[in-house]
Amino acid sequence: MRDVHVPLLTGWLVLLVAGCAVAVTTGQPLLLVLAVLGAGVTAYAGTLGWRLSFVVVLLGALVAEVLFTLAAPHVGWTLGTDNLVAWTAVGVVHVVLASRQVPQLDRRQLVDLVACTLTQVLVSAYLLWTAFRAANPWLGWAMTGDAANNMILNRQFVLEGGLLRSQGNAAPLATVLHGSWASPSVTEGSSASEVVRQVVLGGSQMSLLLFMAVGVAASLIAIGKARPGGHRILVGAVAGTFPWLWYSSGYAFQHGFQNSAPTMLMLLLTWECWLAQARRPVGTLTGLVLATWAIGMSWGPVAVVPAFLMLAMVVRQRKALKAAGRALLLPGGLFLAALVYAYLVTLPDLRTAGGLPAFDGGHPLVDASRALWFGIAACVGVLVLYRRLRPEVPIGVLVAAPAVALGVAQLMLARRGAEELWGYYPIKFAWLVLATAVVVLFAELIGPLQRWAGRWWGGAGVVPAFACAFAVMFLISAPWRPMTLGSVFTPVALHDNVANDRALDHMFDVMEEHRKTILAAYSTGPLGPNEDGISNFWLLQSGLETINDPIHTAAYYLDPTSPESICSAANIWGGGVRVLTRDPALGRKVERRCAEDLDVEVLAP
Repeated sequence: MRDVHVPLLTGWLVLLVAGCAVAVTTGQPLLLVLAVLGAGVTAYAGTLGWRLSFVVVLLGALVAEVLFTLAAPHVGWTLGTDNLVAWTAVGVVHVVLASRQVPQLDRRQLVDLVACTLTQVLVSAYLLWTAFRAANPWLGWAMTGDAANNMILNRQFVLEGGLLRSQGNAAPLATVLHGSWASPSVTEGSSASEVVRQVVLGGSQMSLLLFMAVGVAASLIAIGKARPGGHRILVGAVAGTFPWLWYSSGYAFQHGFQNSAPTMLMLLLTWECWLAQARRPVGTLTGLVLATWAIGMSWGPVAVVPAFLMLAMVVRQRKALKAAGRALLLPGGLFLAALVYAYLVTLPDLRTAGGLPAFDGGHPLVDASRALWFGIAACVGVLVLYRRLRPEVPIGVLVAAPAVALGVAQLMLARRGAEELWGYYPIKFAWLVLATAVVVLFAELIGPLQRWAGRWWGGAGVVPAFACAFAVMFLISAPWRPMTLGSVFTPVALHDNVANDRALDHMFDVMEEHRKTILAAYSTGPLGPNEDGISNFWLLQSGLETINDPIHTAAYYLDPTSPESICSAANIWGGGVRVLTRDPALGRKVERRCAEDLDVEVLAP
């Protein structure tokens, strides 16, 4: 056995060292992260199996990263250095553990690996091609919706070297992931504009990677019912497209929801974990505890779904769990740790924020009545087909349904006094759950449809299964009109979204020259005042330490063609403001009307 273990140890160490070298020299930690996660999955695959090991290791890594960043500010290094050292240390431990496990890889597992990653590799290649051929830095798509709010939180997280309790973030996971990914590129000598640029760039990369992870999880669930061989690759490849449709990543990027991808990912991992309970009850319980904890860190209201499934799993598998003995120490310890975290961190932050959120904002257009009818149809369907489905599926749906109803009801009640109860947060909750539910629908349709299609026309059943899931999404929230490939498939929309790239790239140059700058009748691009508007939106918020700063609100309402609006923003911003304009008349009006001391520079048209 020694002859087998030594090459394995060498191979894992080479991969880990290569990941460290790439992270140090380029600031890109992807290879290091993949090496550590791969070693972790391999280390526990013998006990949990490959599928459940992937789920538990990924959920554990998400929780551990948040806990680590709570301690990171007290270490004294930069956040990038802290993460590099921590991930390398964890990697070394799991490399040693993985080298002791002789991987039991057969042809089916290799086929599954291709099935789960094929679509994401193709999407990655397309997005890389888009980025490299762009005339300007390809960032406009990542600077819409709530992206500026995300930048403020992520930048403060990076500059503080981790999470501080004074920041009061009840759902820090998205900030931790996006900020940590950007941190290696932010050094002590980085200028203010460079910090903003790197935070946006790193955050955009993490958003894309997270949706790729969602695609892998979707494929993993779907191939469970597929036939061996090429059919599994086809099913996995099609399932991997669901996160890249308008309903999932399309809405997420449009509205700047950086916490949507990790929440969708963990909901899918929760379902995969739930399905494994009969074979590995202790591993399933461990995964469900981690899923509940991690979703609570990402978007708290949705944590009710894995929590209900965890309780149902304990009831269903109580005999097996009782017989597990000391093996329950791990999930039990994690459960106690999650309760302590909730008591010491989450609940105080929620009280500071005023309880459940109730404000409004931009959100996906989700038809409430159709979403409700889909939920009812799902419950009725699993009851009718109870004997034809594996028991975990109907029970899981019937347990998750009241959890979803409870979550939506709580968020609607928090809006008492608003014009409509069906608003921003209830809609976001329903959207996140439905975005993962259609993947489960597709996966469960594959089994019967592949048999019927094979019997009637020799098909694989993938097209009708995809059509059913697509129809559900279309009926609940149709794509933008006119309906084109770009309005349906998000990577194409991102490829085409370059209208603001030139203006935003120049905005960073303006920010580098003088951070407190307002552009007024300045831009010469085809979008005219709109380019000034989006540039000012980011310029005014580039130095904020909190979204409660008054200039944050002014950024949303600044009219770059109105002297009154410009003067109001300059007055809120304080002294040292520079106004750049190409309109001499507007420049004179601003100088006359602004009581605040500012510098107006009139440039050549």
